[in-house]
Amino acid sequence: MAKHIDLKQRMQIEKNLELGKSVPEIARLLGRHKSSIYDEISQNTDPTFKFYCALRAETLSKARQATAVRKKPIMANLPPKILTAFNNQLGLRSNPKQIASIICNEFGIPISQQTIYRYIWEDRNNGGKLYKYLRRKSKKIRHKSKLVKVRINNKKSIDLRLKRIVLMMTAGHWEVDTIFGLDQKSFLLTMVDIATMYTIIVKLPNKEAATIEAAINSVIASSLLPFLSITSDNGTEFANHENISAKNNPHIA
Repeated sequence: MAKHIDLKQRMQIEKNLELGKSVPEIARLLGRHKSSIYDEISQNTDPTFKFYCALRAETLSKARQATAVRKKPIMANLPPKILTAFNNQLGLRSNPKQIASIICNEFGIPISQQTIYRYIWEDRNNGGKLYKYLRRKSKKIRHKSKLVKVRINNKKSIDLRLKRIVLMMTAGHWEVDTIFGLDQKSFLLTMVDIATMYTIIVKLPNKEAATIEAAINSVIASSLLPFLSITSDNGTEFANHENISAKNNPHIA
């Protein structure tokens, strides 16, 4: 999940506020801390009309980011003698964590190793050579991925779907997607009717294709709502789209 709340999540916040859900409930649905949702609503509610609108919130957020005062980098404010000590320690192959500790203990200036790393990478991007004094010279340890690629058979092109303006004329055409919580430890399935914008949100134990299939089948079976078609992206969690279509409707998934 993105560190910051994006437009998609803002739309979910708006919809759930309209449904009368509390902030803690919305936070659980989005897999975020309730303080983040409180801050989002407080900072990005339209000051004129006094209600939360996702599109307006997105505009307010971007405007605030554009005018934010950026702090001057810490390293740029260090006195020359400290920068000299920094360069000497780097020349001795001290790592950024050790250098941060030395600067704090000897000069009383708290600084993090991440700040030092950023300074070194910025120097490298500007043609500097400080990175060459690092023990691994910017070589990163790469771990082999243990993820198993899932093949999606008989994928249907989005071009085969009716134009959106046509789908908006009749209820029953749905778009489905998944939302992952922090560190992908929580999962939600969202189903949005294109015509009415009616939204169904289902909490999931994982994002496996079989889980998504079972959740969609359950919603269709237990709901009196029309399901004429379902459109998803090509995420591997929707790999069982043919099973869903065969069980429910030739046009679904």
